[in-house]
Amino acid sequence: LRSSAVPVGVVAAALLVLSGCGDNIGGVIGVHPPEGTGLPSFSGISASPSRAKAGNAVTITFTASETLGSHPTVTVDGNVASLISRAGLGYTYRYIVMGSESEGSATIQVSGTDPAGNSGTSTGSVKLDFTGPVFSAVSGNPDPAGLLDPTMTVTFTVSEALLGSPAVTVAGRPATRTSLARDPYTYTYTVGGTEPEGAAIIGVIGYDSAGNPGGARGTAAFDRTPATIDS
Repeated sequence: LRSSAVPVGVVAAALLVLSGCGDNIGGVIGVHPPEGTGLPSFSGISASPSRAKAGNAVTITFTASETLGSHPTVTVDGNVASLISRAGLGYTYRYIVMGSESEGSATIQVSGTDPAGNSGTSTGSVKLDFTGPVFSAVSGNPDPAGLLDPTMTVTFTVSEALLGSPAVTVAGRPATRTSLARDPYTYTYTVGGTEPEGAAIIGVIGYDSAGNPGGARGTAAFDRTPATIDS
């Protein structure tokens, strides 16, 4: 009895046919093509600035989990953002804040589809702020101030964190911030002797962290008339 060698490729092909194109039949383990790992997702969704006002251009960046069939769709509070650039799986979009969006935390939604037709969506957020800071309790002490008591202390409170120090004037002249503490803010103004006598306006102007302006006024007085002593 003579035997002849059968090529390995022929045996492998026969096994696949007998196994029903890759199923496990009669102890023969078939070979399946790889399947998709799931829906595409998007990570690292970030917005700059993270707090924006009307007119601001918000830059949105993120990374896709896999190569997509087309560019993803990005919306902010339901409004479409524009693609700026792509580098590998990284994307950059831009959104111009209109001011008609809902104020507060706005949803950034990123949706995309891979070449197999699987669709996925991920979300992030950006803070939209259209309201300026509110200043209150603006006052000067002493009231009135004069040459004998020339240093006026100006204090006030504000409704939210500010972008830098607010500008304070007394009778149109600048006051100086003397404390880094907030709520109240504290400024001083030194009487120069040329201020108009009588009532004076204390003006306060500042910007919140999104750049929205706000301001308030208070009143103080100057008394430069020397005291008289009746004889």
